[in-house]
Amino acid sequence: MQDIKKVFDDYYEAVYDTDRNRALKRVDLALIEGILPEDIVFKVVIPSIQKLITDLVDGHRANLSQHYICSQVSGEVVELLLPLFKSGGERKGTIILGTSRGDFHGLGKKIVGGCLSANIPTCQIKCHLSSEILYLS
Repeated sequence: MQDIKKVFDDYYEAVYDTDRNRALKRVDLALIEGILPEDIVFKVVIPSIQKLITDLVDGHRANLSQHYICSQVSGEVVELLLPLFKSGGERKGTIILGTSRGDFHGLGKKIVGGCLSANIPTCQIKCHLSSEILYLS
């Protein structure tokens, strides 16, 4: 199995270069190599976003365009990988997951919802809901 650090380095380089196709091919290759989808999301995709933010804010080595492309590609990767997450044992209860108006965290909601739905029935509602609707739910 390929070293996850190498997968991270290759994926990060691809999103840093705004090369969507190369990033997606690296994810496909990682899956073929036997790397778990959960590891790709939590040890490659999320750390890549964090590193790019650090490069943008602290070091000025990245720009907003790179960050935008990284978030778009990462969202696509998460959408592809979430259905492949392993399911846990017995399911209890249901989680309703959404974000309130003015607080858009769509990618984070997808990741959290995908992880939770592997073990608990999850209903994902829209982003940008009014606080009144969330309170009544």
